[in-house]
Amino acid sequence: MIIIMVKKLIVLLIVVITLVSAFFAFRYLKSEAELAKDPIVSVPLDAAVIIESNDLGKSWFRISETNLVYSSLLSVDEVQHFDKALKEVDSLLGSNPETSSLFSQKSSVVSLHSGDGKVQYFVSTSCSEETYHSLRNMIKTNYGAKEIATNLDQIEGDGSAFYLAYHSPFVMFSSDDKLIKSSISYREEGKSLLNDTNFVQLRKSTSSNLGLSIYINGTRLGAMMTPYLRKEILESWSSGKLLPTWMALDVNEKSNTIIINGLSSNDASNNWFKNISQQEAQNSKSLVLLPTDLLSLKRFSVADASAFLNGYDTYHLEEIAKSCDCEPKSTFANWITGEVISIEFGNEASKDNAYFIGCEGTPNMIGVLSAFGVSDTLYKQVYGAELYEIENKNFLSLMGLNDTTSSPLYFARMHDYAVISTLKGMSKLAYQYKASQSSIPNNRFINFAKQLMANYSSVDVYFAWNSLVENAENLFKEEYKQSLEKIKTDVSDLNGLIWQGSQTKDKLVYHSLAINTNQANEQKGAIQKLWSFNLQYDIIMTPQVVKNHQTGTNEIALQDKSNNLVILSATGKHKWSKPINEPIIGEIKQVDVFQNGKYQMLFSTATKIHLLDINGNEVTGFPIKLPAQATNEVVVFDYENNGNYRLLINTIEKKLLNYNKEGKPVDGWIVNTTDQIVLNKVERFVVGGMDYIALNDISGKVYLFNRKGEPRELVPSKINTLEKQNIYLQVGPSLGTTKYIYKDSTGKIVEMSLTGETKLFLLDSTMHSYNHVVADLENDKLSDYVVSFGNKLSVYGPDKKLFFSEIFDFDIYDNFQVIGDPNKYTLISNEKDQMIHLYTYQFKPVPDFPLQGSKMSCTGDLNKDGKMELITIVKGKEIVCYSIDLLFGI
Repeated sequence: MIIIMVKKLIVLLIVVITLVSAFFAFRYLKSEAELAKDPIVSVPLDAAVIIESNDLGKSWFRISETNLVYSSLLSVDEVQHFDKALKEVDSLLGSNPETSSLFSQKSSVVSLHSGDGKVQYFVSTSCSEETYHSLRNMIKTNYGAKEIATNLDQIEGDGSAFYLAYHSPFVMFSSDDKLIKSSISYREEGKSLLNDTNFVQLRKSTSSNLGLSIYINGTRLGAMMTPYLRKEILESWSSGKLLPTWMALDVNEKSNTIIINGLSSNDASNNWFKNISQQEAQNSKSLVLLPTDLLSLKRFSVADASAFLNGYDTYHLEEIAKSCDCEPKSTFANWITGEVISIEFGNEASKDNAYFIGCEGTPNMIGVLSAFGVSDTLYKQVYGAELYEIENKNFLSLMGLNDTTSSPLYFARMHDYAVISTLKGMSKLAYQYKASQSSIPNNRFINFAKQLMANYSSVDVYFAWNSLVENAENLFKEEYKQSLEKIKTDVSDLNGLIWQGSQTKDKLVYHSLAINTNQANEQKGAIQKLWSFNLQYDIIMTPQVVKNHQTGTNEIALQDKSNNLVILSATGKHKWSKPINEPIIGEIKQVDVFQNGKYQMLFSTATKIHLLDINGNEVTGFPIKLPAQATNEVVVFDYENNGNYRLLINTIEKKLLNYNKEGKPVDGWIVNTTDQIVLNKVERFVVGGMDYIALNDISGKVYLFNRKGEPRELVPSKINTLEKQNIYLQVGPSLGTTKYIYKDSTGKIVEMSLTGETKLFLLDSTMHSYNHVVADLENDKLSDYVVSFGNKLSVYGPDKKLFFSEIFDFDIYDNFQVIGDPNKYTLISNEKDQMIHLYTYQFKPVPDFPLQGSKMSCTGDLNKDGKMELITIVKGKEIVCYSIDLLFGI
C-alpha cells in the first residue's frame, strides 16, 4: 500500500514539475516572442521617411564618421540637428550598461514626420520592461526627466526637449509627444504599416552593405515640405505627380560616395515615370558627345518612338503640322532611335543648352528636318561639323524639349545624333567630339557614371552640385532661397547627383541614386585626393590606422609636437586630442582587454604605459608608471589568443619587465637583466611548438626566454653592426633557420642564425654607405632587400639578385620605406620638395605619382569598402589622404 502511495506521489510530483516547467517555458518564450516583435509596427502611420537598421548605432556611426558626402552634408543645419539628435539618443542609451546595446544587433527604426511647422523624428526599438525602468531611473537621476503622462517623460536635451515612453515591447523616443501617443493609439487599434501591402512588398526587397534601409512615402514627404515649397509645387507633389507612393531603398557607401538604390511603386505620373513604364531600358552611346563642363543632363531612353512622342502634349502641334504639311509625331517617330538627351554645360557665368536626338539609320537628316524649320543651307563648318541654322525651334516641343534661350540655335549631325545648340555651344561640342575620336573625354560625370551606374536604363538625370541647388531654388518659397544659397556655399565640395530609373519585370521601378564629392575627382588620373586636415603643431609621429569598433571601420592616430595624441575620423574630421606629455615610443597597438569586441589603444612613452579606450580615457589600472625610463616600445603578446595579454618593455636599468592587462606585474615572471640596454622591440616567435621571447642589446648579445622569463638556448654569436636599430628577425621552421639579418661595418649583409651559423654577402660591390630595408615584399616569408645609394634605389630578391633599379633626380638617403599589409608598397620621398613616389610590390610605379607627401606615411582601408587609402604628412602640419583604389600589382 505504501509503495502504491509513493508511486502516486512520484507521478504527481512529475506532473507538477512538468506543468510548472511548461508554465515558465511558456512565459519565457512569450517574453522572447514579444521582444522579437518588429519595431516597424510602432511607427506612426503618417511617417514620410523611415530609416530601418539591424544595428542602427554601428550603421549610423559608420556613415557619419567615414563618409565624405555625409561629412559635407553636416554643414547643413537641418542635417546637423538630426545627426546630433540621433547621437544624443544613442549616447543616452550608452550611458547605462543595461541599455547600451539597444541600438546594436537588433532592429530599430527612425521615422520623420511633419508637425508644428517643422520636421519631427520618432525612434523605436524593443527592450524588456525591466530594461526600460532601468533606463528611466537613470534618466531621472542624471537628466531630470519630468513625467507628463503615465510612462511618458519629457527630457530636456541640448537646446530642445524630447520625449521617452514605453509600450511593450518598445522603448520610444521622439521630438514630439504627439507621435508617441499616435504610435500607442494605432497599436491598440491593431493598425500598422504592415497592413499596407505595397509597403510590405517593397520592404522585402531591401538589402544594404550598411544594414541601413530607407522607406519614403512620396505624398507625405510633400506634406513634410509644406513650410518650404511653393504652392504650385506642393499641389503637384500632393497629387502624386512627383514621387511614387512608396519607395524602399538601401543605403550603401564608398569613402567618397553615398549610393541609394531599390524599388518603388510605379504610380507617379510625371514624364520620368511615364518613360520608365513605357520605354525599355537601353544603353547610352552619347558619352563621346558629352562636354567636360557638364552641369546637368536629362536622358530618356526611346525604344518605342511613337509611345515616347505621344507622352507629350505639344502646344504648337497644329502650327508644326501646318509648317511641315505632315502629321508631326508619326513623321518624327520614323527616325528617332535610342534616346533623347537634354544637357546644360558651361559655368555659372556662361551656360549653354544642347539636345542630342538619336537618329541612327536615317541617312539625310537635313532633308528630314528642313520641313520642321531647319535651314537646308550650310551655315558654316566648325571643327569638321557642318552647322545649319534653325529658323523655327517649335519642333523641339514634340520631344518634351523646351528651349528658353534667346540665342539662335543650330543643328549638326555627330555620331548618329541630331545635335542642337547655340553657335558657341555647337563649337564646344564639335571640338569635344573631334577630340573624342581618340579617347572618350575624362570628365566628372563620365567617371561618376561609369563607376556607379548601370549600363542600361530608361531615365538618367545628373546635376552638378551648384546646378542642383539652382534648380531646387525654383521649387522653394522666396524666403528660403537665401538659405539654399548658404547650403550651396557650405557644401561646395559635393560633385553632384545622379539618378537612374528602369522598370522591373513585375512593373515596379528600380532606382539608383548616387552622390559623391568633388575631392575624389579633382585629379584626372587614377589617384584621388579624398581630404586634408591641418594641425596647429608639427606632427612628430608617422600616422597610424587604428580600428573603430563603433563603426566597424578605421580612423587615424598621430602625435603632434606638443605631445597631443590626435584622432581623426575616416573623413579627416578631428575627433579628439589628449595630452600625453611625452613622445610615444614606437607604434600604437590595439587590444580587446575586456573581450567584448571593443578595442583599446596600447602604447608607451619613456615613463609610462598607456591604455586608452575609444574616447581617449585611460582604462582602469593605467597608465602604468614605470620604475625606470623605457628604452624601447611596449609590445603585447597573447600566447593562447584568449585575451590574457602580456605587456613587455625594457628599461634603462637593463631590465625586461612584464605586466598583465590589469596594469600589474605578472606573477611568476623572472625579471631578467641584460648586459647592455635594449633599443629594439622585444619579439616573440614559436618554433617546434615552443614559445621564444627574443631581444638583443646594443652590445649585440641575443637573449632567448620562455614565457616565465627563464633563459632558453644560448645564442653563441653576437650581432655586429653600427646600425643598432636596423636589425631584422626572419623566423624559420627551426632555430637553425631563424636568423637575424643586418649590415656590418664593411657594408656586407649578414645572416646570423640563432644556432650561431653566419653567412655574409655583398649586394653590389660598387655601393658604400648605403641605406637599406629588409622586407618580405611578396608575403612568401623570404627576405627582400630595398637599397638606396645616392639617387638610386635598387631591390634585390631572396636570391640576392637585382630585381629592380630606378634613378631619381634627388638623393634618397634613408627616406624610403615599405608600407602596407598584406599588400606592400614601397614609398620613396623627396623630403626637400615634399613629394613622394609609390611602387607596388612588383615595383610597378603607381599612376599619378609623385604627389605631395613625406616619408611619414601609412596605408589602410579607412572605411572598410575594399579600397586602399594612403595617409601622408605634408610640410609638417598637414595630413593628406589619397585613395589608391587600384587593382593591386597593376
